[in-house]
Amino acid sequence: MGGDQNIYQFSSGGMAVNNIIFANTNLQVSKRVSTFAAGFFALTQKNDAPCDTCFPSNQYDPHVDYAREANPNVQIFGGANIKLPYSFGLNLYGSAQTGAPFNITTGTDLNGDTIYNDRPAFATNPTPNSQIYKTRFGTFDANPQPGEPIIPFNYGDSPSFFYVVVHLERGFQIGPRPAAPTLAPGVPPAKGPAPKPDRPYTLLFAVEANNVFNHVNPGTPVGVLTSPLFGESISLNSPFSVGGFSTSSNRTVTLHCNFSF
Repeated sequence: MGGDQNIYQFSSGGMAVNNIIFANTNLQVSKRVSTFAAGFFALTQKNDAPCDTCFPSNQYDPHVDYAREANPNVQIFGGANIKLPYSFGLNLYGSAQTGAPFNITTGTDLNGDTIYNDRPAFATNPTPNSQIYKTRFGTFDANPQPGEPIIPFNYGDSPSFFYVVVHLERGFQIGPRPAAPTLAPGVPPAKGPAPKPDRPYTLLFAVEANNVFNHVNPGTPVGVLTSPLFGESISLNSPFSVGGFSTSSNRTVTLHCNFSF
């Protein structure tokens, strides 16, 4: 059997530490206005096993990858439901979060394990053999020299996220009114005019604007230091969906019409 062969073995082991403060509230401001808000602040989010099939950068010491998780430290959600005049309804929803950490690698195999997940060093002791890169995240040496500390896992920070949805709707009861129910014998009629039965069908019109401020939410930047696209986001961020719409798109306006019977 010719050629070199590698056998990779996985084990479900690791260490994680999470300390998170979570809070939520609901407030009925008036008969027409209700609001809600929720959010969390992570004091600590660290582990040394970022995913089930991730290779450690040092197979003899996985703990060197113990660092920040690729999750935002702060996430906030909020919204309001408002009953407007003329039977209009207005729903507001918004979300904001800090940027998630991402990993910075050299794009080369420095330790000969055939896995290209090695990280650069802080350029503290450059020599003629160093490969220095000055970036907005710091100055790194892609060919670490003796004495230069390797940067932590998930050292970079992705852009933050901001998203607002506005939904306006108006429903109409249509169709012939059913006959009013007759009173049972001996039951006196109610004082005042009898309420009319509801019409049997509902026709609802709505307009919804997702990402109403057209705020661009860049995705995770390219983390390969030797790439010409290093530090650039070549995708959009979509941490969740709203009503089936991806939050990665810029402003979208949707018209709805719903008939209920």
